[in-house]
Amino acid sequence: MRFPTSHLAFPLRVLSHGLLGGLVLAAAFAMAVPGTSVRETNPAAAAGAINPLTAAEVVAASATIDQFVNARLERMGVTAPGPASDAELLRRAYLTILGRIPTADEALAFLGSTASTKRSVLIDLLMQNEARVHREFTWWADLLRVQTQMNNRPGIAFIDWLKESSRNNVPYDSMVRQMLTAEGAALADGNGATGFWLRDAGMPLDRMANVSQVFLGTQIGCAQCHDHPFDAWKRRQFFEFAAYLHGSDARRDLPGGRETKQLIKQQEDSLTLEERKVLRRIGDSVGLRVNSTVRSNIELPEDYQYADAKPKDKVEAAVIFGPTIPLAKGQDPRVAFAAWMTSAENPRFSVVIANRMWKRAFGIGLIEPIDDLRDDTAASDPALMDFLTRLMVSVKYDLRAFQTILYQTTAWQRQADRSEYDPEATPSFASPRVTRLGAEQLWDSLMTLAVADIDRKKGEDATALHVFYNEHKSVEGEQLLGLVRTTARALEMGQAIRQQLQKERGSLPGAKGKELEDIRKRIAQLNTQRDSLAERFEPVRYKGKGGGNDWLRAAELSQPVAPGHFLRVFGQSDRELIENATSSPAVTQALFLMNGPFENAMFKDGSPLRSTLAKATDEASRVRACYLSILSRSPDLDELKLGTAYLVRYGDEGLHDLVWSLVNANEFLFLP
Repeated sequence: MRFPTSHLAFPLRVLSHGLLGGLVLAAAFAMAVPGTSVRETNPAAAAGAINPLTAAEVVAASATIDQFVNARLERMGVTAPGPASDAELLRRAYLTILGRIPTADEALAFLGSTASTKRSVLIDLLMQNEARVHREFTWWADLLRVQTQMNNRPGIAFIDWLKESSRNNVPYDSMVRQMLTAEGAALADGNGATGFWLRDAGMPLDRMANVSQVFLGTQIGCAQCHDHPFDAWKRRQFFEFAAYLHGSDARRDLPGGRETKQLIKQQEDSLTLEERKVLRRIGDSVGLRVNSTVRSNIELPEDYQYADAKPKDKVEAAVIFGPTIPLAKGQDPRVAFAAWMTSAENPRFSVVIANRMWKRAFGIGLIEPIDDLRDDTAASDPALMDFLTRLMVSVKYDLRAFQTILYQTTAWQRQADRSEYDPEATPSFASPRVTRLGAEQLWDSLMTLAVADIDRKKGEDATALHVFYNEHKSVEGEQLLGLVRTTARALEMGQAIRQQLQKERGSLPGAKGKELEDIRKRIAQLNTQRDSLAERFEPVRYKGKGGGNDWLRAAELSQPVAPGHFLRVFGQSDRELIENATSSPAVTQALFLMNGPFENAMFKDGSPLRSTLAKATDEASRVRACYLSILSRSPDLDELKLGTAYLVRYGDEGLHDLVWSLVNANEFLFLP
């Protein structure tokens, strides 16, 4: 699929089928190349460049996609399934767009509406909902292997930047350019895009292989060591391609430069182990930065084995397809590379992101695998893929607009495809495939039942790190060493306080009366002391709070959570490989649902489920409340009869059993 650059340079025209009908987008399908400025640092300004589509334009684009799908069904002799029920669509929309089930009130508002436009209104409202940021972040985090600690360096500023970019609807191409050209202090305010460089710091060849796979859908990693055995890429081509990014990387530069380094070297023997650790942590926070370069060549490795060059030869940067990028004298090669990669003329950039968005909506890509495009790769429906690619460019890489168009199609709102997936079969794309909930969707849905106003609950962000950086970015020499020693003593005090807290808490069982009161007072005092130290010094040893026991949405916890946590048991990615999450079932998952803490949490005072049940007046209304809260629908007559009889017989214990049964049901665990 190595198209010539003219592949995407379409004239402004309607497809020969006439399928666009009355679509009147002024800029629609005009393949304007994005502007030459690639260092856009203001997300809000970048987002402002997008002119939202009108309702009529969304309807027309969605209708065009439906005509492609329907024409495909006719060719295949497949009958289109009927529309999904209101309850199925409600649940699908919330889980797909917001990443959680609707609350009982949200479900009731939609199901009780008689408006003919309620489906399109629902999707529009969800696409504008602040909670969508959680779902979008999870997608980005899996794609970019985002971690709270990236190679022992703080990744939380990058996490904040990704969330803020999604919140402000920064165009996809702009986000990619900002990441590829990021430079400067990693913890400076507004410079979170540098986190992209922290993820593969010190591994420039791996970084380029990942960039190619993620953004161009092209796996060239094999050519790092030898000519690609299954594709056309040569080892020399890989190094020429890698030269664009090779000279830039994340580095640790302490304030004060050479003089500070000399002073530290002179006093190195006098530093304690804890002080040395603190010094390194300061280097990985205050001193962490991404440096750019004007160098655009790379040296071939000593084991280079082909006749087209010799080991240790220097080769100049060159792209792997398309015309060579001209580099101006003194220009950062990353800028030219980013402009080439994100251009609408690039034969793969737009195809890959359009295909990724289609797979998110329908469960299977028009091109599979989605990240291994080759010369002979062909989309399962070339005309539809062609249309979606041009649509992506026409909306200026506005992913929210593109997704809205997909979700407003008749195809996406049909009854789900429940057939067993066969990778050898020809997909019809008549409707979305039934899929098992991802770990984050399942966790966030349980949080929706257990924690009131869960979307507004926030975990740790980079604010404290930014404050620490701003306060200490100019500290150097003896002043820096003084900070190191003060911080080391504070952290040692914090450790002593934690040990004392553990001891005091161990005395709680069995304590009564004044003894119990005194222990609680001492614990409160110790907590105050600990929090005071943490407020001043915790950023230096930042590990990421919200580490797994906090009842927050998954995007607000540490990235990823620790092994053994619910999210990891249910398949959350370890973020070591690209899109490494899994939704495969396991026995440990069933045990977790049966014996985990969620049932008790859902019945605590103030929980959404408990609040909904409190409004019920009899056993039948309690059954209805459970079904509405958990499955986003009313029970059918048999379910209502059986559930009511069970609650009459077993009371509160029966209510717990009913909730447990619904949460463990396949209907809850799968996306309809």
